[in-house]
Amino acid sequence: MIPKALSFELDTSALAESYDIVSAPLQFKYGKQLCSELGITVGESVLDVGTGTGLLAEHMASLVGPNGMVTGIDPLPLRIQLAREKIRQRPQLSFQVGKAHDLSAFPDESFDVVCLNDVWQWLADHQHAMQEIHRVLKPNGRFGCQSTFQAVDDAFLRQAPFVDWYPFSQATIGSFLKFEQVFPATNFLHGRVDATTLEHLFSDPDAVIRFFEASSFNNYLGHLPEPLRHLAKRHLVANLEKHRVPEGILLRGTRIIATARKPPRGALYSGNWWDAPFNRTLSTSAAYWKTWRPLKT
Repeated sequence: MIPKALSFELDTSALAESYDIVSAPLQFKYGKQLCSELGITVGESVLDVGTGTGLLAEHMASLVGPNGMVTGIDPLPLRIQLAREKIRQRPQLSFQVGKAHDLSAFPDESFDVVCLNDVWQWLADHQHAMQEIHRVLKPNGRFGCQSTFQAVDDAFLRQAPFVDWYPFSQATIGSFLKFEQVFPATNFLHGRVDATTLEHLFSDPDAVIRFFEASSFNNYLGHLPEPLRHLAKRHLVANLEKHRVPEGILLRGTRIIATARKPPRGALYSGNWWDAPFNRTLSTSAAYWKTWRPLKT
């Protein structure tokens, strides 16, 4: 029987090396916006969960300066190996293999900020991960995550002959709705979730597929036997051509961002997350989102 689960064993050196390049125009771009929205600043300690090759963590290190600290963890050893090459220029930067649901390498109340950039949709146990994040955050510490989703017609992958090989995945917009339960269940305050639309231009269909393969650590098509992989790519290319504009392949999608704060030390938690001061959840108003200010006080 074929296990329908994400695999950390499908990643390759080639995909890991290409990730810095293919992720920069999209995931890195919006990851930097998340850093700004969280108000990361000089002297702070930051944990980057799912750091990949460390591109965003390196940016964070420039924000916290030499008196701050940025630690990146990722379950993919090949990507951590590449990330560690960035340490030479940033002594306040460190990387190690690790997963969101097990942060036992870090003591309680270690970080001012915990950040997940295009990671939430890959987590199998969101509540356990948020419990660990809550534990390692300092009182009044900030949590933020964001993910981008492109509208691509790949539903055929869940039909014959591909369905028997297709791994189960949390990589859907719907996974973000879990914040409605997870934030109050893990005693986070001032949580909010927001969605905005986005457009991204790829040079050609192959560029889209390379991005999906690298950002999914080869869980997009890498699990398929070679003949089915070629067949899937042909289907994808045909579907992506429907999005062609003169400049290339234009994909529309959604950016979802969630932010929250751990209560200050000694604060009384009423258990009613919905009534917390300034609380707002699942807002989809772009006008509202423009009024939001960094959580840092």
